[in-house]
Amino acid sequence: MPPPRGIQVKGVPLMPRLRLPLRASLAVPLLAALSMSARASAAPPAARALAALPAPSAAVAGGLPLAFVPRPAADGSGRVLPAAATAPVILRIASPPTAEDIAALRAAGVSVRVDDAGAPISFGRYLLAEVSAATAARAASLPRVEEIRHDGPVFPPPRPLDETTAEIEAPDIWGTRTEAGTPLTGAGLTICDIDSGIDVFHPLFFRADGGAHDWIDVDQNGAFSPGVDGVDVDGDGAADTLRVHDSFVQDLWSGDFLFGSDDPGFALGLDFLYADTNGNQARDHGPDAGFTEADPTYGERLFVADDVNRNDRLDPGEKLVALGTSKIRAFRLNNKIYRRGTNLIDAPVNESFSHGTGAAGVLAAGARGLTRLVGIAPEADLVMATDEQGTSEVTMTHFCIRQGARVVLHEYAPWVGYHLDGSSPMEALIDETATKKDGSSVVHINPAGNLSTSKKLSVRPVQAGAETVVSIVVPETDEYRLLGASFLWRDEARPLALTLEDPTGLAVALPEDGAAYAEWHDGFEIYVERAISERGTALVTVYVFSQEGDPVPSGTWALRVTDTSPAGTPDLPFIAYVQDDVSGWGEGIYFPDFESEEHLIGYPGTADHGLAVAASTGHGWYGGTPGERAFYSGRGHRIDGESILWVTAPDDPVTAGQDGNLATFSGTSGASPHVAGAAALLLQANPAWSGDDVKQAIARGALFEGDKAPDDDVGWGKLRIYQSLYGEPPPGGAAPSVWVPRAQAAVGEEAEVAIHTSDGDEPASALLLDVDREYDGTYEERLSSPSLLVRYDAEGTYRVKVRVTDSTGREAAALAFIDVTARVEPPAPESEPASPPEDHDTGCGCSTPASPGLASPAALGVLGLLLLSRRRRR
Repeated sequence: MPPPRGIQVKGVPLMPRLRLPLRASLAVPLLAALSMSARASAAPPAARALAALPAPSAAVAGGLPLAFVPRPAADGSGRVLPAAATAPVILRIASPPTAEDIAALRAAGVSVRVDDAGAPISFGRYLLAEVSAATAARAASLPRVEEIRHDGPVFPPPRPLDETTAEIEAPDIWGTRTEAGTPLTGAGLTICDIDSGIDVFHPLFFRADGGAHDWIDVDQNGAFSPGVDGVDVDGDGAADTLRVHDSFVQDLWSGDFLFGSDDPGFALGLDFLYADTNGNQARDHGPDAGFTEADPTYGERLFVADDVNRNDRLDPGEKLVALGTSKIRAFRLNNKIYRRGTNLIDAPVNESFSHGTGAAGVLAAGARGLTRLVGIAPEADLVMATDEQGTSEVTMTHFCIRQGARVVLHEYAPWVGYHLDGSSPMEALIDETATKKDGSSVVHINPAGNLSTSKKLSVRPVQAGAETVVSIVVPETDEYRLLGASFLWRDEARPLALTLEDPTGLAVALPEDGAAYAEWHDGFEIYVERAISERGTALVTVYVFSQEGDPVPSGTWALRVTDTSPAGTPDLPFIAYVQDDVSGWGEGIYFPDFESEEHLIGYPGTADHGLAVAASTGHGWYGGTPGERAFYSGRGHRIDGESILWVTAPDDPVTAGQDGNLATFSGTSGASPHVAGAAALLLQANPAWSGDDVKQAIARGALFEGDKAPDDDVGWGKLRIYQSLYGEPPPGGAAPSVWVPRAQAAVGEEAEVAIHTSDGDEPASALLLDVDREYDGTYEERLSSPSLLVRYDAEGTYRVKVRVTDSTGREAAALAFIDVTARVEPPAPESEPASPPEDHDTGCGCSTPASPGLASPAALGVLGLLLLSRRRRR
C-alpha cells in the first residue's frame, strides 16, 4: 500500500494531519491570526493563520490527531514515537452503548474492543475501540457519538519511580493467618501492574514449589563448593554441576554495581544456583535454548539453599529447594497476551522492561524463609499489562479487571493534557470498580508522581479586566523538541482569551473551544485543545513540536491571559503545567515565577476513589533522611480543593532488576508497590471488602507524625499494614529458637528425639512445634510435646525438619539428625561354648573382613544421604 500523500516540511513528506470535525457546540472557527511583536534584532517569520477545522459533529479529545504523526516522547528517553496506523480510543456515547451503536461503529470501520467472550468492552457511556485516522472521522459523524478521546497520553511522560518491607510491618503480617488458617502472604489474590513490562525469566518470579533436593559433595570436602558440587536433577545417578546465578545489585538508572555485589562468590539468600546440565557454564533458558512452557523455570533448573540454621552457608544435610511455577499469571504486551501454562515462555524481554520488573519485585518477588528479598505479597499471582507507546491505559485497566485482579497498580502519573479533577473516563472506571460491594471490588493504587521541586507547576491569580502574563522558560542548555503545557481554571464561565507567544515574538491566539492542529512556522506544528470537564474545569492543552525533531526555540515564552470579566470580579486562580521530552520529572522547561507545589498529584491519582501514594526516603541511597518525606514526592491536593493524597510508603528498595539481577528502585514508583502489596494482604484477610474499605483501613493504621491528618505532604501518614488490619502495633519481642541434639536409634525400634525450644517473651508451652518428617517442604504433623518419636526400618542417617512458631507468628527451624544402626541382639542364654569358626580370630573382639560389624558414623551419614537420595528419585 503506498504511503498517503501529505504536507511537506523542509521537503520531507509527512503523514497527513487528521482533520476531525468538532462537536457543533464547540465549533468556534479557529482562524487565529499570527500577531508579531517588534524585534530590533531580526524580523520575525511572516504571519499566517492556522487552518480552521471543518464543521463538527463530535468532540476530539486527548490529542487524538497527534497519534497519527511522528512526535517525540516526553519521558526523557530521546526516542521518537512513530506515526501510528491505528490508535486506542475511548468513545463517549449519548447513553450506554447499544447493539445498534456497536453495529454502526463497526460499519464505519471502527474496531470495537471485545473481552475473552467476544462481548464489547464498555462501562457506563464509554466504549473502548481502535481507530485509524479515516475511521475516526467516520465515527465522529455518527449522531450518538459525543466524544472520541485518545486512550492515554499522546506524549508519554516518564514512569514515576528487605528493609522497607520491615518498615511497613509486612513480616509481622506474614506470621498471622486468615480464619481458614492460611498465612497472610497474598495467596489466592491477583495483583495487576500497568507498567513497562516484566522479565518473565527472572528467578524471583518463580515459586519455590519444585521440591527439595540433596546436593552432592563431589569433592568430598564436607562443604558446598559452587562450580564443583552438583545435584542429580533427572535421577540418572550423575551429578549436574551447580553454578552460581549471581544476583548483582545495580543502580536502576546508571547500571552501576552497588554494595560490592559483583563479587562472583555465592551469597546465600541473594544468589541462586542452577544445574548446568549441558556443561557450558551459562544458564540456558527460553525457547531458543530448546525449553518449553512445561519446563520448570523455563530453562535449566534453578535452586535456592535451605539455610535451616541461618549461618549463611549451605551445610551438609541442608537441602536445595527447586524453583518451579511462574508467579506471572498473564502478561499483556500491546495487544498480545502471554499466559502461564500456554505461551508465557514466548514473552520477549528487553531493557525497557526494567521499571515493571522492579515494581513487580516489590509486589511479589521471592520466597519467605529462602530468599533475602521478599515482596510484600509473595504468594500472590501477578498480571502485567504493557503498552510500549505508553498509551491504552483504560484498555489495560479493563484487561486487569477481566483477569480477576483485586488490586491494580497504575505505574504512571501524567500531568499535562488532563483536567485533574476526577472527571475522566479512567477516573470513572476507578470509581465504579472501587465502590462495588459484591466481593469483586478493586483497589486502585496510584503513585503521586515525582514533580516536587521541578518548577513544572505555576499557580497565579488572573485579574478581571487585565492581562496576566505566564512566563515559560525553555533553557538553552538542552535541545528540547517538545513544549507541552496545560492551562486550567475552575470557573468555566470566566471569559479568558489566551495568546501564546514564542521567543521570536510570533504569537497565536488559542481557540475559545474545540481542537486545532496545523503548522505554525519554520517546520513547527501546534496542537491546541480546549474543553470543559463535566465538573466545570476549563482546560487548554498546547503542544509545540517538529516532526523532524528540531528543537523548539529557547528563551522565554509568554502565555498572555486576558480576562474580560467586569471590574471587581474576584481574582481567578490560574493553574499551569509544563512538560518536555528531556527532563522527565526533573527541572527542564520551567516556570520562572509563581511556581507552586499545591497540585503535584498526577493522573489518575486524582480519582475520587483511587489511592494516591507519596514517597518517604527508604534507605537513603539517593540522598534524603530515611523516614522523611522524599524531596521529589508529589504532594498537595486536587485542583478543586479535595484532599486526595492518601498514604506514604518508602522508596528505594532493592528489588528485581535486569538480566536476573537486582536493582535499587526509587521514586513514588518504588513506594506504590508497597501499598499495592499491602492492599492484597488486607483483601486476603477480608475478601468481602471494597476498595474504599481497604482505603479506610490503610488510613486508620497509618503512622501520622504531624499536627493534623491528612495533610498535603504525607496524606494520612506512613503505611503500617499490621495496624491497618488489627488496629494495634505488632507485638514486640524476638523470634523463638529451637535446637535438636543428634539422636541415635536402632533399626525397627522406636526412639524419642528431644527438642529444645526457648523464647524470651513467652513460655515454651505456648510454642507450636511442627515437623517435616521427609524434609520435602511439607510440615505434615504438629507435636503435642517437645519430643519426636521416630522409627526406621533401615540403617542410615535420617533428617527431620522441625519448626517452632510463637504466638506472634515468628518462626525458627532446625534439622534433627537421627543415626540409625543395626539392632544389637541380646545375648543368648548360656550354653556349651560353640567352637569358633575356622580361619577366624575372635580374640580381638573387633570386626573382621568376614564379619562387617558397624559402619562409622561418617560412613552412615554418607550412606544415609545416598539412600535417601535414591529413595526420593522414584
